[in-house]
Amino acid sequence: MVKTVKITTDNEISILELPEWNLSTMEAAIEADCTEAVKTQRMVDLFQDSIVMIVDESGHRKNKPDNLVASILYGVDIHGCPIAGDVIFAVRRGLDDLPPENPELLKYFLKALLSEWSGVKIKPEPAGREKFCIEVKEVLCRNIVLEADNLEEAERIVSAAYEKGYIALGAQDCQDSTVKESVYVTGKELEDMPLTDIREWR
Repeated sequence: MVKTVKITTDNEISILELPEWNLSTMEAAIEADCTEAVKTQRMVDLFQDSIVMIVDESGHRKNKPDNLVASILYGVDIHGCPIAGDVIFAVRRGLDDLPPENPELLKYFLKALLSEWSGVKIKPEPAGREKFCIEVKEVLCRNIVLEADNLEEAERIVSAAYEKGYIALGAQDCQDSTVKESVYVTGKELEDMPLTDIREWR
């Protein structure tokens, strides 16, 4: 068994025991399909250690409630992007995120922070925000110069190479790109589309 600290969206801070420490148990602990390890300068300053939060990467898309303490640790008061859903904590050692070395002390410290931050409101989204679908389109093109007996043979050779993955177009092959509002997604279809997680873009 391993121990960590969990903070729920209703501000319950507790020691959580997991049968083992791996991706599956961490995802199950916070009911996530995919997790993300988050560390901010504020967390480094507060903990004086490489403490990270394991969060639900799809929390906002699943419409999970915001997590007050996790959001403030993440810096919601600075950038306005809260953490949604329950979180657990780990400590980063090298490239690995491991169980906290002293979960009881971490729990005590987080409870003190909760008491200090109990009156803080998570920054709300500005009133009147609308939903938009922005289309990002790239046209990729690469010229392949080769010798062949005729045009049909040249096209066949290049087509076969492309299908087998020998020719993979990338950013360097971009001939044109546009970013504009999509004219194909409107009305009810737009309302039903989940929001893209853009927290890391801000």
